[in-house]
Amino acid sequence: VAATIAAALVIQARHLMYSAALAPTFQRQPRWFQWLGPYALIDQMFALASTRTHESPEDFRSYYLGAGTVYVIGWNLATAAGLLIGPSVPESWRLDFAIPLMFVVLLVAGINRWPKLAAALVGGAVTILAAGMPNRLNLLVGGLAGIAGGIIASRLQR
Repeated sequence: VAATIAAALVIQARHLMYSAALAPTFQRQPRWFQWLGPYALIDQMFALASTRTHESPEDFRSYYLGAGTVYVIGWNLATAAGLLIGPSVPESWRLDFAIPLMFVVLLVAGINRWPKLAAALVGGAVTILAAGMPNRLNLLVGGLAGIAGGIIASRLQR
């Protein structure tokens, strides 16, 4: 039970990082948005929203609400379709690769500056090098190393 809880906490720690990255942008928003906006903050939404933090608070909010609505509706429709279609998909198709592939696509699409590339490379390398850690702690260690790598690259770039 403890290992399951620890693994869940480590894997879900990415939402802490998403929140920290978007906090300055959310602080410029109305209180109602600060409370409701995070409910749409899934991985894909973060990838999109993080590219719009330079916009005015009104433009960011409009974009975020529009994209968030599409994701929430799409997520629920895809879940329903999966429940209906899933049982007919042969087990031999091995769809395990789909989720890691989605994260790689989101990562590559979001890299548009040197500090982001540095963060991705450092985070990925440390995650792989620390793969033997218990409870998938390598994900958390790699994430923190990636953040540090991005901060250092950003400061060196100045």
